[in-house]
Amino acid sequence: MAGVDEELTNITRGGNAMTLEEVIAESGLQGFDVNEEVLDMEYINKKNPTELLPQGKVKKDLIQNRMDLKIGTLMAATPKPAATVVLMDELSRVYLTKRPVTMKFMGGFHVFPGGAVESHDLLVENDYIKSDEVHLSISLSHYIAAARELFEEVGILLGNTTDGFPVLLPKEKEMKYRNDLVSGEIPFVRVLEQERVYFDPRCLTYIGQITTPEESPIRFDTRFFLAKLPPGQSPEPDEKEIDGASWFKPEEALTAFRHKKIKLAPPTILTLQAIIDFQKSGVLKMSVTREDLIKLLKEL
Repeated sequence: MAGVDEELTNITRGGNAMTLEEVIAESGLQGFDVNEEVLDMEYINKKNPTELLPQGKVKKDLIQNRMDLKIGTLMAATPKPAATVVLMDELSRVYLTKRPVTMKFMGGFHVFPGGAVESHDLLVENDYIKSDEVHLSISLSHYIAAARELFEEVGILLGNTTDGFPVLLPKEKEMKYRNDLVSGEIPFVRVLEQERVYFDPRCLTYIGQITTPEESPIRFDTRFFLAKLPPGQSPEPDEKEIDGASWFKPEEALTAFRHKKIKLAPPTILTLQAIIDFQKSGVLKMSVTREDLIKLLKEL
């Protein structure tokens, strides 16, 4: 790569000199339009060692730090708050959906329904959400996001009517609500209000939290919940977001993964194991450290 300062190749990994190509590949510079002007020595001596510089220029000391820490991106992305729901039926099976292979994030993987916490999930209070009766260990917004994503992705609406009965919406109305939610035209609470459905966060049992390691360019701080399949409802995946779905015994899902029949990400594997442990011990808790995730990633 003509025009690149020779000093840029004086970056080491474990004491061994790296080629410029290795530096580019392992520091995550591919995403910053790397060319002959990737690094310019006039930027290297600036004061802030973690500054992302204009035109894709990055300081050499930052790259060396990232090499030493084995971090593959220039700056760790801030994790987005998210919620995931393990939907379980009366046979103790869990519902896994398959993401289209064309998706940028985890395309082709089997995952539980879930997604990012949206701004309209951040409610102070609402007559149709029984937050005043519940002592929650985490933010109510995660519970609302979990219920919304479950309804958006697979059509399961958690809640009861004003008479205390399970919710059963006509399919046409259900799809209209789901499409409006996906497009952002309405917040989830609007569905509750219009259908006079009361959502009790206690129908979601909190399992635990997993935060994507710094190495990943796309990061989530995800809260996991367990929900029982409501009477009279059956999941119907959104075909625009989901390329198939199936009920699995947790052990069967892990076996299918080991035999390379399905693809599972580390958070899904750890959640499945937590469900198996819960079925054996009656204790539902998932405690996952960064080291747990890194170890599992290496094993995979």
